[in-house]
Amino acid sequence: MERFLDLYFTGWKKFADFKGRACRAEICAFELTNFLINIILVLLDVVFLGIMEKTSGSPSWILVIIIVALFFLFNILSLIPTFAIRARRLHDFGLPGIIQIILVFAYLLAAVCKIAGINHSVFSLTYIIGIILLCTVIGTNGENKYGAPSEKY
Repeated sequence: MERFLDLYFTGWKKFADFKGRACRAEICAFELTNFLINIILVLLDVVFLGIMEKTSGSPSWILVIIIVALFFLFNILSLIPTFAIRARRLHDFGLPGIIQIILVFAYLLAAVCKIAGINHSVFSLTYIIGIILLCTVIGTNGENKYGAPSEKY
């Protein structure tokens, strides 16, 4: 567990480092932990909304607003570290980090389609499959144009 948290915080320590390479374990720890934090915040929001509906009390609104604000704040703060770790992971394959724009495009298309009431599953699946591939596919062996491989865990 300690190694997992070390890997997660490595993503935050290198929050603006778009150079070098990232191992599978590093991106998996970062993506999974961020996903779990988002799930926890959404579940807390749903719980407090449910409590608010049952009690029709206004103090729950404050908690809902705080949780929603935390959700957006966390996601905004984690944008640059997420782009950085994905770029480093793509470097591990010998690819330029800008290729992650495909994932961003798929994510944005899924959001727009959902808002418009259009089936967004293809774009959502493209995004999810892209993240899974980044977390599971083995990078290039040895040194490539982005440097030596990062420490493997």
